[in-house]
Amino acid sequence: MKLKVSQIVGPDLATRKGCDNLFLIMEKSTNNKVILDFSDIASISRSFAHEYLINKNVSEKKISEVNLSPFVSKMFEFVKGQNTTKKELNNDTTKMVMIS
Repeated sequence: MKLKVSQIVGPDLATRKGCDNLFLIMEKSTNNKVILDFSDIASISRSFAHEYLINKNVSEKKISEVNLSPFVSKMFEFVKGQNTTKKELNNDTTKMVMIS
């Protein structure tokens, strides 16, 4: 099955909800292999890319992407490279400041 992302979500991939809607459509399909066509995409946000990678990781479908523009590819690579785990605050380095 091949889906054109811009026809489902629109040319601007901005919200996590838009990404979730894309995956809802894919998950309803009985096809185990999905090709997502990213042609005609004008922009992609970090939050959409992050949600996409999370959904792709948990999906049981074999998902591949085609026609990725350089900026879409770079956003996916940027998000993949980010450490998204929560960091604990080290209280030894915090200082109280009194503002008057």
